[in-house]
Amino acid sequence: MSEPPPWADVASRAPLEPKQPGLVVDLARCIGCHACSVACKTEHGIPLGEFPLRVRWLPRPDRPTFAFVPVFDAELCDMGANRANFGMEPACVTACPTKTITWGDRADSAGALSKLSGAGPLEAPEAKLHPDVTYLGAESWFKDELHQGPRLDPRDRDPIYEQ
Repeated sequence: MSEPPPWADVASRAPLEPKQPGLVVDLARCIGCHACSVACKTEHGIPLGEFPLRVRWLPRPDRPTFAFVPVFDAELCDMGANRANFGMEPACVTACPTKTITWGDRADSAGALSKLSGAGPLEAPEAKLHPDVTYLGAESWFKDELHQGPRLDPRDRDPIYEQ
């Protein structure tokens, strides 16, 4: 028998009530597919051109490839508050095919986020990034490329924008 869809038991789930909700992004796992940003925009009905979450494709300075960096807007990202009321993780977390994004309670010393040691914020003061999102594997040159973070900026060099 197949497994029921993830929303089948929503009515019977207890709400997730983290004291300090947060996200950890493991950059070594991100493949730049935009599933997280599309899920977020769909979940919240975000219009074209606005980005609570945007996957940046940053041209690497050391080799002819890209670094994929999901960035979350400090004002527009709600950390999945509505879904947590129904016992579900944020849409960006459940949509990610590579388990790049982990959601949890920063105050829970035995929770999912505590197992991901070494995560820290991205150093990009101009980018207005969400303060409750930390990253594993961030590189120092990111700060020169993030500019407005999720928002479009004329200085952005990454070639792909999801709408």
